[in-house]
Amino acid sequence: MKVGIFAVPVAMALCGLIILFEVTRNRDKLHIDLLLGVSIIYLICFGIVPIFIYISDLSLYPGSHWIRKIPEDSSGYLFASMVSFISYVLIIMGYFFHKQVRFRRKRPAFLADYKKNTMHIFSEKRLCLVGFGLFVVGVMSLIIYVNSIGGVKTALETATLYRSGRGPIFSRWLFLKNIAPLVMVSSYFFFAFRFSENRGRKLYTLMFIISFGISLYLTMLLAGRLTLVRYVGTFPLFIVLYKNKGRTKFIISSIALALFVIIFGNSLFRAFSVPAQFWQYSRYIRLDLQNVAKLVLIEFSFPYVNLANLLDAGREISFRYFSDLFIGTATLLPESLLGIETPASLSKVNTNYFGAFGTIPVDLVSFGYYSLSIPGVAIVTFVFGMIIKALDFLFPPQRTPIESIFRAAWIIFISFRVMYGDISLVMQGGFELFVGTLLLLWSRKRSQLHRQG
Repeated sequence: MKVGIFAVPVAMALCGLIILFEVTRNRDKLHIDLLLGVSIIYLICFGIVPIFIYISDLSLYPGSHWIRKIPEDSSGYLFASMVSFISYVLIIMGYFFHKQVRFRRKRPAFLADYKKNTMHIFSEKRLCLVGFGLFVVGVMSLIIYVNSIGGVKTALETATLYRSGRGPIFSRWLFLKNIAPLVMVSSYFFFAFRFSENRGRKLYTLMFIISFGISLYLTMLLAGRLTLVRYVGTFPLFIVLYKNKGRTKFIISSIALALFVIIFGNSLFRAFSVPAQFWQYSRYIRLDLQNVAKLVLIEFSFPYVNLANLLDAGREISFRYFSDLFIGTATLLPESLLGIETPASLSKVNTNYFGAFGTIPVDLVSFGYYSLSIPGVAIVTFVFGMIIKALDFLFPPQRTPIESIFRAAWIIFISFRVMYGDISLVMQGGFELFVGTLLLLWSRKRSQLHRQG
């Protein structure tokens, strides 16, 4: 019996559940928060994509052959839709479970005071030092990294090669590419300082322009479309969150940016080495609605395809028992300096299975399954819901400018963890955000303790 087709009604039910949940939650006014971002990405990846796979002819897209790794009548598709439906429910349960735990516990005095105080809860001098410190470390790391692989121009021309691990020059300083993004998070500080009532706004504006320009160059070196979207999208989202207006403009501009990056991003990064390729691609790409929709959905299809292949009856899995929590963190170590080699990341293992060129990342739900089968999925998605709520608590909406811009950055970062759940991708892609957040929370706590004392 061909049971694969029954994935479609389950996917439609998931779409209905997500839409109903978010409409009910935002019935008075649209609140752009972490849970909304997660719901949107989840809706596309596990709700719309299964329907798209069954109604579309993918034979015209040779680069998407991996999507049909298993036949469309495989039970893996049905099980994937069922597991993804339950996983979304578990994310919601984790979110509201954390909310209940948080409110039942007695809050420390400084947190109670913080809830009432929406203005001067930071030492501007301390935050300024943090911002400049991140800028210096990030720029110095970038300079050393770029010089070690041939200079500014060569680094751009070979960016896609280094991203795929096939860089022409071996350097012991390659790990600095993971530290250089600290300059990106420093631009968050400088941009937020421009909205504070202080006498240094001209200096902060100048530092923002400099750090923003350097960060754009760095996004070209990293050659990742998501990195570009995450970084550029943080600033308009901050304006929406902090000033509580401009939602429609933000939504339209975000869709336009996302479509441009999805359609032209890869060819744009390769244009630094082969300029003619970008113009040739731009000339021949079909931009009709149907083709654009297919290109977009193919880009969002790997989470569902991952899960369907994992749950296929003929697939044998060696469970990893959450070892990737350590392996993923270890990828930040300077292997060339320490003379070590970390085990293959989960995404590399996943890509080898599909036999695809490049990388097929492991999504959130598949990460749970790779770790401990269905119990692993339940643990990962429930804890993920709790993490969403914890970040909502740490960065409430419409507070200080610095908190609002970090809230914006976390909304985008956490939303795409639905697609990129491999810990190695989380650590490498979010290292600068983790460091900036820890320094910000440290500064906030110091200021609160100082006021109490």
